Amino acid sequence: MKEPEGDTYKFSVLGVKAIALKRRHPDWSGNRVARELNVSPQSLSRALARIGSETSDAILWAYETLSAAHYFEDKARQKLSYGAMSRAAHMAKWERLREGYWLFDRRKLRPGYKLGEDRRIELDPANGERLTAALKAVLQTPVSIAAKNNGFKREFLRDVVKQPEFYLGQVRVPNPSGGFHWVLGKHPRIISNELREELLNREKLYFRIPPDKIREIFRLKSQRNAESSLHKIAAVVDVPWQTVADVLRNPKAKAIVGTKLWAAAVRTSRSHVTDN
Repeated sequence: MKEPEGDTYKFSVLGVKAIALKRRHPDWSGNRVARELNVSPQSLSRALARIGSETSDAILWAYETLSAAHYFEDKARQKLSYGAMSRAAHMAKWERLREGYWLFDRRKLRPGYKLGEDRRIELDPANGERLTAALKAVLQTPVSIAAKNNGFKREFLRDVVKQPEFYLGQVRVPNPSGGFHWVLGKHPRIISNELREELLNREKLYFRIPPDKIREIFRLKSQRNAESSLHKIAAVVDVPWQTVADVLRNPKAKAIVGTKLWAAAVRTSRSHVTDN
């Protein structure tokens, strides 16, 4: 709802609580709402009069957000514009995130976590263990294979490897002057310091198999027989066939196998090797 021009209104917690109850229970009478809030009907009427129907929609969502954030026990009767309430509600979400609560869209909570009581961020044991297994697999295999074998999208797992801060127990919060920064939060972490160090220090290689196996893959692929299929090569070299495909598609393998063997493999099957 657009804020009326120049409008400033007294924010009454009692009034907005009444509006929220009436929305959830349209069949309730005013007296029933008053009893539920433990106030007299007269007090409720005065509170509602301070708000007015034209502004109730605009402030109802702000109340519910701020209330969930336990924001304003001491802010019950301040004069706040709609814009001020919107900013306050927005900042309250970040403040609660620092405390380990997720007041944002639940669908945007990172995999490996779930919402507990009062929207507290908790571990999702099954998915958390699956993510840990995938990250450990990254130490030995390409991200694409580790992701597929553990039921994750490659892009997601690659992002976790590059930016694991949330899984290290940190949260991203806004700076007063603009932008964001990471601070230590209070939600449980999934990635241990040891695993983080292993991910940082893992070999920055394009392939996760020894050079001799890469040369063997190209040697087998250069042969013009049935043994040069991806699955046959994988069985001989003892690696997943996806790894064979990744190696053959990557032009950086030329530096390992040499131009002659590379060219022979290219001639055998250009559908799997691209010379660029």
